[in-house]
Amino acid sequence: MMGVVFIIAFSVMVINGILKQPQISENKKIIAELDSKIEYEKTRIAEVEELKTKVETDEYIEKVAREKLGMVKRDELIFMDVSGE
Repeated sequence: MMGVVFIIAFSVMVINGILKQPQISENKKIIAELDSKIEYEKTRIAEVEELKTKVETDEYIEKVAREKLGMVKRDELIFMDVSGE
């Protein structure tokens, strides 16, 4: 009698395992996609941190002030090409 109960219980567990296999495969795909996104975000965080340290330097501030805002240092000579070429 115990053998029959064991065989039935074992059969139910095997059938449940087989029926759950598609869901397990789908979950593995989702995990792989999320791992990929995590790696991408880690890379982005590293880039942002690098840019953050770069932005805080005087050289970067001066570069932005010159290129974006057209600012110059005091007593600096500016030469403009008015020839139109």
